[in-house]
Amino acid sequence: MTDSAAAQPPLGFLAVEVDIFRPPGDPYNDKTWPFPLIREKVTGTSESQIVTSTAYDDAFIERFVAAGQRLAERGAVGIITSCGFLAMAQKRLAARLPIPIATSSLMQVPSLRALIPANKAIGVLTYDSTRLGEAHLLALDIKPEDVRMWGTPDDGHLRGICARGEKPSQGNDVSIP
Repeated sequence: MTDSAAAQPPLGFLAVEVDIFRPPGDPYNDKTWPFPLIREKVTGTSESQIVTSTAYDDAFIERFVAAGQRLAERGAVGIITSCGFLAMAQKRLAARLPIPIATSSLMQVPSLRALIPANKAIGVLTYDSTRLGEAHLLALDIKPEDVRMWGTPDDGHLRGICARGEKPSQGNDVSIP
């Protein structure tokens, strides 16, 4: 990071309790951003607690609010997460935090909707398409018919890392056509 970038106010990141490889390009990795990034881990946020099609309970939301407030107190000017399932918490968190928060990349859907013909749908690739769905879209005021979702395989590498604690591949077994 350059000196001028270091002088900029930091972005806050609410990290969940999922230990995965975070290469440059991942929002958790400092090298992704041209400005400082500060993080707060939110306790009680395992894969099974986050990846759900039901609303989060008040205690779950309160843990995110507390961590978000700590980020604000540390000087963050905005907050992000890296889990689309947190779309269900967006409005509740935004109402309670003193700085802007973007919980889910699904928040981009309305902007994308404006860019494409009305008869076209927006494709979403998700961790689990059986649990990310209509409730998450409606929580962000997105029409479900505007979106087509595809999930990663149950026995795939990402699920192995997040749900089963498998070690990440270092890319040696991945070929790109």
